Amino acid sequence: MVGWAAYLVCALAASAGLTGTPPAFYGHPGTVVDAANGKGLEAEASAYASEATDAEGPCPKHNDELQSTRSNQKTGDFKFDIRVDRLSYVAVYCKAGYYYRTETANRNIQDRTRVAPDPIELLPSRTSKASDEQSLRVVAAAVERQIARFRSNLKYFARSDAMTVRAVMQKLPDDQREAVLVLGGDELRRTLEFQTPRPK
Repeated sequence: MVGWAAYLVCALAASAGLTGTPPAFYGHPGTVVDAANGKGLEAEASAYASEATDAEGPCPKHNDELQSTRSNQKTGDFKFDIRVDRLSYVAVYCKAGYYYRTETANRNIQDRTRVAPDPIELLPSRTSKASDEQSLRVVAAAVERQIARFRSNLKYFARSDAMTVRAVMQKLPDDQREAVLVLGGDELRRTLEFQTPRPK
C-alpha cells in the first residue's frame, strides 16, 4: 500500500513538473486574404529577427530568419512559432501577383496571440496588361472594404457603449475625431450625439 502511495505521489509530482515547464515558442496564428474581396490566399509568410534586408526583390528577405511557412490555400490560415527569447519580430508576406507586405511591429510576449493586423490583406499588383480602369476597380474595392469594416465596427462599439466611446472620441485630436466621424457617417454622429458640422 505504501509503495502504491509513493508511486502516486511521484507520478503527480512528475506531472506537475511537466505542466509547469515554460514553452520554448509562442504561437501566433493569422490569416492572409485578398484585400479586394476578402478571400483567403495561399502566401509565403516569413518571420525575421532583424529589419535589415538581406535580399531585395518581389519578396524581400531579412537577416536572421526565424521561420518561413505558407498559408492554407483555401482559408489563408497560418501560424508562426517564435522562440520565447525574442520580444518582437519582423514579418513579410508575399504572393505572386500581389504587392508584398512587411510588418515590423510584431510582439512576442504571449502565446496564442494573433498576428497584427488581423487579417493580413494583400493588394493585387498592377500588371502590364491591366488597364487603368481595371486597376482602379481593384483598389477601389479594397478601399471600400476597409471603410465598410471600419464603419461596421464603430457602429457596433457605439451601440454597445455609446457613453464610453463618446468619452474616447472627445480625447482625440480634432482632426482625428472628425475623420472618424466622417467615416462613421450620420448614424454614428447621432448615436454619439456629435453635431454635424455646418457647411462653410
